[in-house]
Amino acid sequence: MNTQLLLGAVLLYSFCQLSPLWAQQSPPGAQINDTRDSKASSDTTLTISDGVTVTATRFPLKLSQTGKVVSILDREWVEANEAQPLSILLQQLSGVFTTGGYQSQGSTQEVFLRGADQGDLLIMIDGVPVGDASQIDQRYDLHYIDPQSIDRIEILKGAQSTLWGSQAVAGVIHILTKQNVNAPLEGSLTAGVGSFENQSLKGTFGFRNKAWSVRVSGKVEQAGGFNAADVAQPTGDEDRDGFSSASGRLLVARQLTERSRLSYRGSIQGYQTDLDGGAGLDDRDYTADQQHQMHALSWKTVSERSTVQITQQFLVTERVFLNDSTHKTGFSDWSKGDYASKEAFTDAYWTAQWTPTLTSVVGAQLQWNATRQSFKSISSFGPFESQPLNESTANTTTLAGFGSLLWQPLDRFSVDMGARITSHSTFGEHLTYSVNPMWRAMPNIDLFLNLSTGFRAPSLYQLYSEYGTRSLLPETSVNTEIGISLQAQEQGFMARLVFYQRDVEDAIVFTTDPNFVSSYQNVGSEFNRGMELEIESALGRSFDLATYLAYQEGHRVLEGRKEDSAIRRPNILGGIRTLWRPSPKWSFTSSLQYIGSRQKGPFDPGPEILDEAWLLGLQGQRTLFDRLRLSGTVMNVLDTPYTEVPGYNSVGRSVNIHVTYSF
Repeated sequence: MNTQLLLGAVLLYSFCQLSPLWAQQSPPGAQINDTRDSKASSDTTLTISDGVTVTATRFPLKLSQTGKVVSILDREWVEANEAQPLSILLQQLSGVFTTGGYQSQGSTQEVFLRGADQGDLLIMIDGVPVGDASQIDQRYDLHYIDPQSIDRIEILKGAQSTLWGSQAVAGVIHILTKQNVNAPLEGSLTAGVGSFENQSLKGTFGFRNKAWSVRVSGKVEQAGGFNAADVAQPTGDEDRDGFSSASGRLLVARQLTERSRLSYRGSIQGYQTDLDGGAGLDDRDYTADQQHQMHALSWKTVSERSTVQITQQFLVTERVFLNDSTHKTGFSDWSKGDYASKEAFTDAYWTAQWTPTLTSVVGAQLQWNATRQSFKSISSFGPFESQPLNESTANTTTLAGFGSLLWQPLDRFSVDMGARITSHSTFGEHLTYSVNPMWRAMPNIDLFLNLSTGFRAPSLYQLYSEYGTRSLLPETSVNTEIGISLQAQEQGFMARLVFYQRDVEDAIVFTTDPNFVSSYQNVGSEFNRGMELEIESALGRSFDLATYLAYQEGHRVLEGRKEDSAIRRPNILGGIRTLWRPSPKWSFTSSLQYIGSRQKGPFDPGPEILDEAWLLGLQGQRTLFDRLRLSGTVMNVLDTPYTEVPGYNSVGRSVNIHVTYSF
C-alpha cells in the first residue's frame, strides 16, 4: 500500500457518494438555521447528522450553521477507544499528528495541528484554556487528562484567538468531560490488564438528590514498560522504563433555580515515570515525578434567548526530574530540575439572540501565570546551577475583552464576525479579528471563507530565563481558509474539502550569535499551507465509516535562510475509521492511519528521513448480563516498525483488556 492508493480510494469513494446528491432538492427558501434532527449526533461517533458544536461560537450551534472547520469525536467513539493514549485518539482526526502515544507510557505526548508547533495549539477542558507555565512553550501535559473521563472532543481549526486568546494560532482542541448524573445512584468499576504488565483500576460514582448532583472518580495505573532508548549496540542489561499514576476527580453541582446552576470541578493527579539519558542513551536511575491540580468554579444562567457564564479556574503543577549518580550515561554525573507552575484564569461571557437572524457574544478574560524553576548538576567540569526563577518576578498578567456576531441576513447566507483586544503585562496591547462568511450555494452544499488573525504570547521561560528577552513581541499570524462542504442527513453523508494558508510573523526562535551568546528573539517568519479532505458516511443502520486525507507543507525564514519548519512532522496524513454495531450488545471499531515520511531534527540520530508507516488499531466490546461489559483493544495490529522520535523505541503490537461493571 502507498499514499497514491489511499488518495485514489478516498477520491473514488467520494465521487461515488457525491453523484446522487447533486440532484437532491429541498423546499424553496430553505434556511441556514435549519432544524434537522441532531439526536444521532449524541448517539453515534460520526457527526454526519449535523451534530452540535459549542467551541465554534461559545453557544450550541449545529455544524450546518457555521462555516468554521470543526471535527468532532462523540461519546461512543471515545468510549470505544478509551484504553488508548489520548494522543492516538486525537490522531484519528484530519490534520492532527501526535508523538508519544506509541512510545513508553510516560513519554511526552505532543500534538501538532496542521503542521504548526505544539505551542500554537490551544487545549481547553470544559470551555477553559489549560496550560503549564513551567514549560518552554506552555504546553499542557496530556497525561493529566484521563480518556475514560471524556464525554466528547471538538477540534476547531484555524486561528481562533478572537474567541479563545493566545496559542489558538492553528486551532483549539476542546475536551468536554462527563458531568451528567442520570440516576439517584449510579456508578461503575473498571479493571484492566495489558501488555508490558499494564494494570489499572478505576471507580466512578454519581449521586443525585433534588437540586444537588455529585460525580466522583478515581483511577490507579501502573506498567512495567519496556526500554524506551533505541540503543545502537544493546548489551542486554538495558532497563525497562516503568510508569505509575493515580488520579481523582470531583464534580459538585447545585441547581440554584430552574435556569441557573453553580458547579465545582476539581481534579488531582500525579504520575512517576522512568526516563533515559537522551536519544539512544539508556539510563537506569533517571526519574520524573509530576503532580497536577485543577480547580474550577462556574456559575451559569440560561434564559430563552441568552446565556451568562462566569468561570474561575486555578491550576498548580509541580515537576521534579532527578538523575542520580549511580549510572552515568550523559554529560552530568548528577542533576535535579525542579519546575512549578501556577495559573489563575477568569472567564466571563454573555450570549444573546436578538432576532432569529442575529446572535451576539461578548466577554472578558483575566489570566495570571507564574513559574518557579531551578536546575542543578554536577559533572567533570564541576557543579552548575542555572539562574533560578521565582513566582514574584517570573509572572505575567493578561486582560482581554472580546465580542462576535453571527448574522444571517439572507436565507442562504450567514457571516460570523469577531474581534478581541488583549492587554499583556510585557508586550502591551494586541488586536485580533475574524470574518467567516458562508453561502449555501445549493440545498446540500455550503461554500465558506475564513479570514482570521491569531497570536501567541511569549512564555515565561522565553521572557525570564537565562536565555529570556523581556522585550519579546507576540508571534502574530494571519489564517485564510476556503472550502466546500456537502451534507445530506437523510443519506447519512458528509464531505468537506478545505484549503488553508497560515502566515506567522515575529516568530520566536532560540538563537546563538557569533559570540556564542544564546537567547530567544523575534527574528523569523513562517509560512504553512495545506489541504484537508474529510468524508463521513453511514452505510446502513449498523456501520459508520469516516476517512480523511491531509497534506501540509511549511517553511521558516531566518535572516534570509529558508528551512523546513515541520521537523518530525509528515507532509501527508491519511486515515480510515469504522464503527460496526451488529447487535445492541456488540460493537467493533477499527482505525487505519497512514503517517507519511518525515524529516528528522537537526540533532536527531539516524537517517535524515523517517520512513512512512501504516498503523492499524482494533477494538471490540461485548455487553454481558446488561451491567457487565468486556472490551479489548489491539494497538499496532500489523506490528509495523515505526519511529515517532529518533533515538527512542516505539511499541509493537500490544493488547489491553478491560472489564466494566455498571450499576
